[in-house]
Amino acid sequence: MANQYLSAATPAEQLERIEAFDTYERGLIVHVKGLQAPVAEMKPAQPKPLRLKVNPYEGKEGENLYFWV
Repeated sequence: MANQYLSAATPAEQLERIEAFDTYERGLIVHVKGLQAPVAEMKPAQPKPLRLKVNPYEGKEGENLYFWV
């Protein structure tokens, strides 16, 4: 449908629509680039240290530890 509209438009109307879209597109690019700057300045996330609680081994001496892990 849009193609039919453009083909029915005069060359001046086509040029006007193309220029309007070009202006919109340039404005959108500037807007997105403006949003990228604050994100780039954010500090990278610091990973938290892994904390584990390990129960002491209470098996008999000589037992296979693989069964306890």
